[in-house]
Amino acid sequence: MRSLDSISFDAHDFQLAGEQGSARIWQTPAGEVIFMQYFTPDIQSSLQSLTDLRQEWRNLAAKSSGAIVEVETRTIDGCEALHAILKMPQQPTGMAYLGSIIVPFRDFSYQVNVAAREQGVTGLRDTAVFAKWMQQGEVAWDEGTSKPKGWMHDPYDPSIETPLTWNQSEAEIYDAEFPDHPLSRLRALMAHIEATLKLADEVRAEPRFHPG
Repeated sequence: MRSLDSISFDAHDFQLAGEQGSARIWQTPAGEVIFMQYFTPDIQSSLQSLTDLRQEWRNLAAKSSGAIVEVETRTIDGCEALHAILKMPQQPTGMAYLGSIIVPFRDFSYQVNVAAREQGVTGLRDTAVFAKWMQQGEVAWDEGTSKPKGWMHDPYDPSIETPLTWNQSEAEIYDAEFPDHPLSRLRALMAHIEATLKLADEVRAEPRFHPG
């Protein structure tokens, strides 16, 4: 029978915090929270259409005044999966990041969420990378808006403008330079979960997901 016990990943370094309804919760030593859930699939777009998936998640992020950082697909334990990272502003300053790994089937889906947020002094990664871009002459200012051109834009379609959006410092290439930043830690956790996630044989044999 399908349940939370039908999916697993290496949680050796995490502390099990308990279960709430259909969710199992862990906490990492650095304070990130990991939720594993089992429910009816709520993805509206085909996993074969990244364009549609990314727009769906832009709309989802906008409901929390947020923006997408990454929306990609993966193959996890032989099954199609969605990999997404959103950013949301937190009060009074800084960003919170939410990563989602969703393995959908026709009648149900498994979702693992990872939540990480900036604490203490915020914006250090943004400031350091922006200063580097300035020093290298890679930032040009838009005289009309007084904003730096090319620094902040949708990660997949620069023509899309939203109040909050991805910026160049959030590119994965900077994770090694800022390993303690919440986005770097979140990506590392998601990579670990995706690499070790296993589904029970009876789950992997279930009919595949199709939207609609």
